[in-house]
Amino acid sequence: MIDNDVKGKIHSFVIQHDINEKWSLYLASRHKQVFEDLGVASVKFRTMANTIQFDVYVDSSSSK
Repeated sequence: MIDNDVKGKIHSFVIQHDINEKWSLYLASRHKQVFEDLGVASVKFRTMANTIQFDVYVDSSSSK
């Protein structure tokens, strides 16, 4: 399950995978790498046993 919530410039995502904690860490690291590759620096990750949560700050004034 993937859930998305937008409050102002903060986009919050929750991904529930029901596998295990090692997968949470792995998936969080892969998502973090994708954001880094895209040049998005302001992402905060939290992992739990079966869930990844991350918040992305989107500043539309910096887009071209």
